[in-house]
Amino acid sequence: MRDTLLKSLQDISFFHHFDEQQILSLIEQGTTQKIAANTILFHQGDTADSLYVIISGGVRVIGEDPQGGTFELSELKAGEFFGELALIDGGTRSATIETSEDSEFFMLGREVFIQMLTQSPGLLSEILSDISGKIRASNEKVYHEILEQQKIQSEMELERHRSLSQMVAGVAHEINTPLGIVNVTASMISENLNTDFLSHIED
Repeated sequence: MRDTLLKSLQDISFFHHFDEQQILSLIEQGTTQKIAANTILFHQGDTADSLYVIISGGVRVIGEDPQGGTFELSELKAGEFFGELALIDGGTRSATIETSEDSEFFMLGREVFIQMLTQSPGLLSEILSDISGKIRASNEKVYHEILEQQKIQSEMELERHRSLSQMVAGVAHEINTPLGIVNVTASMISENLNTDFLSHIED
C-alpha cells in the first residue's frame, strides 16, 4: 500500500519538489480515506483542518451565494488537490466539496502542511501559482453564471411582454371601441400581475 501511494504522490505536481524520502515521511504523517460518491467532504465556511490529494475518483467544487443558492465552480480529478488555501491563512473553507464518484484521498493536517512550506521554497511557489489559477477560474465561473442568470431573466421578461401584446391584439379584434380596448386590456394586465404576485407569496 505504501509503495502504491508513493507512486501516486510522485505523479502529482504538488509533490514534485520532494524527493522519495521526503514523500515517504509525509505519508507516515498523513492519512488515506475512501469516500463514497455524492458525499460532502466539507461545507463552505467550515474550519479548515486538512489538505486533500485525490488519489482516485473526483470531486465537485461548489460555491454558495448569500441567498443559499449553489453553483458548481469546477471539477477536480485524480492527481489534483484542494483545501490548501484555508490551510495557509488558517481561515475557513472557501467552497463546499462533494465527491462526484467513489474516491480515495490522501490527507495532510495543517501543522504538517506548514512545515512543508517552510522547508521547500519551490513548493511554496507552486502552491501560490495554483491558488492564483484557481481564484481566476472561480471568478470567471461566477461571472459567467451571473451573465447567464441575467440572460434568462431578460428572456422571461421579453416573453411575458410578447404574451401580453398577443392578448391585446386578440382582444382588439373583438372590441369595437378604443375605450373598450383600454378597459379590457387593463383588466387582463392587472389580472396577470396579481397572479404573478400571488405566486411569489405562495413560493
